[in-house]
Amino acid sequence: MMGHVSVVAVVVLVMVRDSMEEDMGPPTLPTRSGVKTWVDVDTPEHARRKQSSRGDDWQLVMSDEFNRDNRSFVAGEDHLWTALDIPDGVNAALGWYNSSNVYTKDGRLVVRVDEGPRNATYFNQWLEIPAWETRTMHYTGGMLQSWNKFCIQGGLIDVAVKLPGAVDAKSWNPHVRKKVKPTDPITDVRFYPTWPGVWLMGNLGRALFSGSTTRMWPWSFNECDHALAPHQAINACNGSVGFGLNPYQGRGAPELDVLEGGGVGISSSLQIAPGMPDAYRTLPPITTAPYYDVWYCTYTKTCRTPGANLADAPTSMYVNRTHKSWYQGLRYAANLRCPSNRQQKQSFDQVWAARGNITANTYDKTQMSAGQDVHADLGWMDNEKRRWGINANGSMCFAIGNGYTGTFLCDPDSYNPKCAAPRRQGVEPTKQMDSFEYQMDAISANWNINFEAYTTLYRYSLEWVMGPQGYARWMLDDNPIFEVPASSVEKVPQGGATPNPSKLMIEEPLYLIMNIAVAKSWGECKRPRCTKFIPGPLDGPTVFHSMVLVGVCATLLLVTCVLRAGRMRSACAEAHHRRELRLNADDDDECDDDGSDNHVQGEGSSDDSEGRHHNHSHCF
Repeated sequence: MMGHVSVVAVVVLVMVRDSMEEDMGPPTLPTRSGVKTWVDVDTPEHARRKQSSRGDDWQLVMSDEFNRDNRSFVAGEDHLWTALDIPDGVNAALGWYNSSNVYTKDGRLVVRVDEGPRNATYFNQWLEIPAWETRTMHYTGGMLQSWNKFCIQGGLIDVAVKLPGAVDAKSWNPHVRKKVKPTDPITDVRFYPTWPGVWLMGNLGRALFSGSTTRMWPWSFNECDHALAPHQAINACNGSVGFGLNPYQGRGAPELDVLEGGGVGISSSLQIAPGMPDAYRTLPPITTAPYYDVWYCTYTKTCRTPGANLADAPTSMYVNRTHKSWYQGLRYAANLRCPSNRQQKQSFDQVWAARGNITANTYDKTQMSAGQDVHADLGWMDNEKRRWGINANGSMCFAIGNGYTGTFLCDPDSYNPKCAAPRRQGVEPTKQMDSFEYQMDAISANWNINFEAYTTLYRYSLEWVMGPQGYARWMLDDNPIFEVPASSVEKVPQGGATPNPSKLMIEEPLYLIMNIAVAKSWGECKRPRCTKFIPGPLDGPTVFHSMVLVGVCATLLLVTCVLRAGRMRSACAEAHHRRELRLNADDDDECDDDGSDNHVQGEGSSDDSEGRHHNHSHCF
């Protein structure tokens, strides 16, 4: 039985600064129409220019209107996108990605999520004795990638999305069964169980192909640190890395999430490695007397353990540290589409006066930013009418620092107790891959949305600029929601016996990914078959049987790449970040079992570091 139908209308636009030339990599053949190489000729003229939040004028260099019906995204059949045929193997996934679940119809890109069991057989490297396994996947979804076809280094991504949820008349959603205002908050998260995402990832790692992401995701580090080098596959200590890559250059596959949604809110994230050591993170919750906290209380910031909810709060719990904790100067703002509540209004003067003397263990609007971050930037926004971090209008949907701050990654042979599943003492190592142990960080904000986000298009944006003066800014309807300045990433707190590595503001060529997943570890679907008792008019208590979703993820994606500096480009491989020769050497890490190298219809291409032009997209 079909469970979810997610209709995604997507337009992809990529722009450059007027004074810059687009860098497509040599050689680029001229178009007969005179329209730029990657621009869809059906993109209207008025959509070919846009102004950035900093006032720069940008010019379109790539777009995709998805207005030709019955378009196929099977490997090799589209010049720009590839839909995967692979089981989802991350985040306790319950689904399989199928290319037939992604297609165009009625001028829209359609991504379907269906219910129905399907067995997946795979080799599980993470067992004590690695072996083949067969597991039943209960749902089938879709993932679309531009991997190794189209990438950007810096850009603006506008995404108008109607999120997936059970919002039609056949569901028992309380928002449907009774009259409510569109701006009312979500009251029952069980009707929004999927996990949609629009995100970007470094082209050196292909999402879901673990051989390409191991020791690559989400590194953004270009220093020779001999303690970290063994854990970073391409590190700045290596002068003979080969594959045509630049010597002594640290590389990786970092991640920028335009949005990950589900339930009551949206998550907007920048994910990088190496992460901060424990000495720079919040204190761990105490699960024994006298607090008896559960380990995941940090996600909701409801721990009773003093200092376990917010970095450097209360101040007394961190007084022995000779440095500040976590990332500094992050910028939070309000979702202005939400109603206000005067009880949530803040005074800048109160918050500023409390700095350095925080007594609260949980959020207190008189002592800290509404972003629930005691080190948040409280300066003026662009127009100097609002301040970052201060909920001046009492918005009920202010962005807050995500309680999820990253995870510790290990190889299967690691005995490190910080690993999710450390190897038991006495069990022989498998020695099947290079050893690695490292922390990755998620610099992330969560912000609430209303019921209307599931019935109308919301326009989300991500603006990304590289370099020491760069930033990543997330917006809704061009209004700022969250921003990570480059200085927050590159100038991290230091002091004490443990060094804190400075990361590089993301500058890897990133490709685009759009998907809808079903997983137990994220979103609102946490049972083996995502079954919760929601009585419905169809045939039983299974949540998907009672959810008939129409147009659940109508998405207008407007991707704009701005060459604000000479380093910003729109190619997957270029002189500063070479790619193709490594891909040829390690294709097993990024290919399906058949390792096929498919000719791409429409002459989609990639260029190697020697300038050779390939009229195929490597290994789909």
